[in-house]
Amino acid sequence: RWERALVRVPPGSGAALAAALKSALAARMARGGSGSEAVRVRIDPLDIG
Repeated sequence: RWERALVRVPPGSGAALAAALKSALAARMARGGSGSEAVRVRIDPLDIG
């Protein structure tokens, strides 16, 4: 089952969001676990579509 989320931030806040996502993914990987829930983060350019 796939779930998607589109997160938009005000101009100038993209770097902070990218850093927070990177930190969260690193913490998740460090915890380990069964790996049954794969997570993929893709950061698109400013213009989507």
